[in-house]
Amino acid sequence: MKDALQDEHHGVRKEAMRALKSLSVPESELPQIADKLKSKKESQEVSSERFLEERRLPTKDSLRRAILEKFVTENFEAGKVYQEKEVNEIISRAYDDYCSVRRYFVDYRMMSRDRGRYWVTTLLF
Repeated sequence: MKDALQDEHHGVRKEAMRALKSLSVPESELPQIADKLKSKKESQEVSSERFLEERRLPTKDSLRRAILEKFVTENFEAGKVYQEKEVNEIISRAYDDYCSVRRYFVDYRMMSRDRGRYWVTTLLF
Protein backbone atom coordinates (compact mmCIF):
# COMPACT_ATOMS: atom_id res chain seq x y z
CA MET A 1 0.00 0.00 0.00
CA LYS A 2 2.87 2.36 0.81
CA ASP A 3 4.38 1.83 -2.64
CA ALA A 4 1.01 2.48 -4.24
CA LEU A 5 0.68 5.78 -2.38
CA GLN A 6 4.07 6.89 -3.68
CA ASP A 7 3.29 5.90 -7.26
CA GLU A 8 2.03 8.85 -9.26
CA HIS A 9 1.55 6.91 -12.52
CA HIS A 10 -1.74 5.66 -13.93
CA GLY A 11 -3.88 6.79 -11.01
CA VAL A 12 -2.42 4.20 -8.64
CA ARG A 13 -2.00 6.77 -5.88
CA LYS A 14 -5.62 7.85 -6.26
CA GLU A 15 -6.77 4.24 -5.99
CA ALA A 16 -4.59 3.69 -2.92
CA MET A 17 -6.19 6.69 -1.22
CA ARG A 18 -9.62 5.33 -2.13
CA ALA A 19 -8.65 1.95 -0.65
CA LEU A 20 -7.50 3.57 2.60
CA LYS A 21 -10.82 5.36 2.85
CA SER A 22 -12.66 2.08 2.31
CA LEU A 23 -10.62 0.61 5.19
CA SER A 24 -12.11 3.32 7.41
CA VAL A 25 -8.89 5.27 7.76
CA PRO A 26 -10.07 8.69 8.94
CA GLU A 27 -9.60 11.46 6.37
CA SER A 28 -7.77 13.48 9.00
CA GLU A 29 -4.94 10.87 8.95
CA LEU A 30 -4.54 10.79 5.17
CA PRO A 31 -2.42 13.99 4.99
CA GLN A 32 -0.14 12.60 7.73
CA ILE A 33 0.35 9.39 5.75
CA ALA A 34 1.15 11.41 2.63
CA ASP A 35 3.63 13.60 4.57
CA LYS A 36 5.47 10.54 5.92
CA LEU A 37 5.74 9.13 2.42
CA LYS A 38 6.97 12.48 1.06
CA SER A 39 9.76 12.69 3.65
CA LYS A 40 10.70 9.08 2.90
CA LYS A 41 10.93 9.92 -0.81
CA GLU A 42 13.13 12.95 -0.05
CA SER A 43 15.49 10.82 2.04
CA GLN A 44 15.67 8.33 -0.84
CA GLU A 45 16.74 11.16 -3.16
CA VAL A 46 19.57 12.13 -0.79
CA SER A 47 20.78 8.55 -0.53
CA SER A 48 20.50 8.13 -4.31
CA GLU A 49 23.05 10.94 -4.72
CA ARG A 50 25.37 9.13 -2.33
CA PHE A 51 25.16 5.91 -4.34
CA LEU A 52 25.79 7.79 -7.57
CA GLU A 53 28.93 9.33 -6.08
CA GLU A 54 30.11 5.86 -5.05
CA ARG A 55 29.33 4.45 -8.55
CA ARG A 56 27.32 1.58 -7.11
CA LEU A 57 23.69 0.60 -6.60
CA PRO A 58 21.94 -0.04 -3.29
CA THR A 59 20.97 -3.57 -2.34
CA LYS A 60 17.47 -2.55 -1.30
CA ASP A 61 15.26 -3.26 -4.30
CA SER A 62 12.83 -0.34 -3.97
CA LEU A 63 15.62 2.22 -3.69
CA ARG A 64 17.59 0.62 -6.52
CA ARG A 65 14.49 0.68 -8.73
CA ALA A 66 13.84 4.38 -7.98
CA ILE A 67 17.45 5.32 -8.71
CA LEU A 68 17.52 3.40 -11.98
CA GLU A 69 14.18 4.82 -13.12
CA LYS A 70 15.52 8.32 -12.59
CA PHE A 71 18.72 7.40 -14.42
CA VAL A 72 16.81 6.06 -17.44
CA THR A 73 14.55 9.10 -17.73
CA GLU A 74 17.52 11.47 -17.49
CA ASN A 75 19.90 9.65 -19.84
CA PHE A 76 17.82 7.91 -22.50
CA GLU A 77 15.30 9.26 -25.01
CA ALA A 78 11.89 7.71 -25.53
CA GLY A 79 11.44 6.34 -29.03
CA LYS A 80 15.15 6.05 -29.75
CA VAL A 81 16.73 2.65 -30.33
CA TYR A 82 20.17 2.16 -28.78
CA GLN A 83 22.80 -0.41 -29.65
CA GLU A 84 24.14 -2.38 -26.69
CA LYS A 85 27.48 -0.60 -26.96
CA GLU A 86 25.76 2.81 -26.64
CA VAL A 87 23.82 1.65 -23.59
CA ASN A 88 27.02 0.35 -22.00
CA GLU A 89 28.78 3.67 -22.60
CA ILE A 90 25.95 5.70 -21.07
CA ILE A 91 25.73 3.46 -18.02
CA SER A 92 29.50 3.29 -17.51
CA ARG A 93 29.60 7.08 -17.05
CA ALA A 94 27.85 6.54 -13.72
CA TYR A 95 28.29 2.87 -12.74
CA ASP A 96 31.19 0.47 -12.91
CA ASP A 97 29.07 -2.66 -13.36
CA TYR A 98 27.22 -1.66 -16.53
CA CYS A 99 26.22 -5.27 -17.31
CA SER A 100 24.18 -5.61 -14.12
CA VAL A 101 22.63 -2.18 -14.53
CA ARG A 102 21.62 -2.97 -18.11
CA ARG A 103 20.07 -6.23 -16.90
CA TYR A 104 18.13 -4.38 -14.18
CA PHE A 105 16.72 -2.03 -16.83
CA VAL A 106 15.25 -4.99 -18.67
CA ASP A 107 14.19 -6.90 -15.54
CA TYR A 108 12.38 -3.84 -14.16
CA ARG A 109 10.81 -3.28 -17.59
CA MET A 110 12.33 0.19 -17.90
CA MET A 111 13.88 -0.85 -21.20
CA SER A 112 13.18 -3.58 -23.71
CA ARG A 113 15.75 -5.41 -25.78
CA ASP A 114 15.87 -7.43 -28.94
CA ARG A 115 19.01 -8.71 -30.68
CA GLY A 116 21.38 -6.25 -29.05
CA ARG A 117 19.09 -3.25 -29.45
CA TYR A 118 17.53 -1.43 -26.49
CA TRP A 119 14.74 1.14 -26.15
CA VAL A 120 12.95 2.81 -23.26
CA THR A 121 9.53 1.42 -22.50
CA THR A 122 6.67 3.89 -22.83
CA LEU A 123 5.62 3.37 -19.19
CA LEU A 124 8.34 5.74 -17.98
CA PHE A 125 7.26 8.66 -20.17
